[in-house]
Amino acid sequence: MTIDYGQQLALQRTAKAQILELVGGKESPAYQNKPLRDKLFSSIWSDYKDYFNVGSYKDTPVKDCEKAKEYLKKWSPQGKLLREVEEANQQLTFVS
Repeated sequence: MTIDYGQQLALQRTAKAQILELVGGKESPAYQNKPLRDKLFSSIWSDYKDYFNVGSYKDTPVKDCEKAKEYLKKWSPQGKLLREVEEANQQLTFVS
């Protein structure tokens, strides 16, 4: 059996919370950068699907639901994507 709709929503919320924490919140330059934000969400779910060997997070077996939440809570971007987040947040923003 796979996770139900409520469990799917819980995984979505966990992934979003992790990304928000990693970038420094909704007001951070990295989160405000939509292409970068999209890359982060794409990456977290791609890594998730590889780790759990599923076609979609919706196909997560019920027995793996808690493990899936823990995986998402510990996820971090790697390599180039991590550098992009760091660089985006280091840029100074000037308000005119």
